[in-house]
Amino acid sequence: MTSKTPETPETPDGAGGSGGSGGSDGAGPGGTAPRPGRPVVLEATAPGLWQTLIGAMIAALAPMFGFLIGSSMGLGDGDGLSPLHLGLFLGVIVGGCGAALALLGVRRLYLSHRANL
Repeated sequence: MTSKTPETPETPDGAGGSGGSGGSDGAGPGGTAPRPGRPVVLEATAPGLWQTLIGAMIAALAPMFGFLIGSSMGLGDGDGLSPLHLGLFLGVIVGGCGAALALLGVRRLYLSHRANL
């Protein structure tokens, strides 16, 4: 029992296929010129953007994770600071550090914007 599969036509550079992802796009030797069209321009992000985004995420999520960790530790034995309060307090401290990181990132963004004007 033989099954017949359609054969792909052979291209001059030997890549096989007709215009798919396996075709030659100028990356290898003997490739064709790139297709005309709008060029892709890759621009770097502004300095301080990632610092701002990561700091804002830490500032928003740290108190919630502190509360989650404190509540998973239980109520404690009743004297002194309970694990719930301690977890929330540490979460607020870490969140404050995240807010400071975000503010430093905003300052860096602002200064780089002013330098490019």
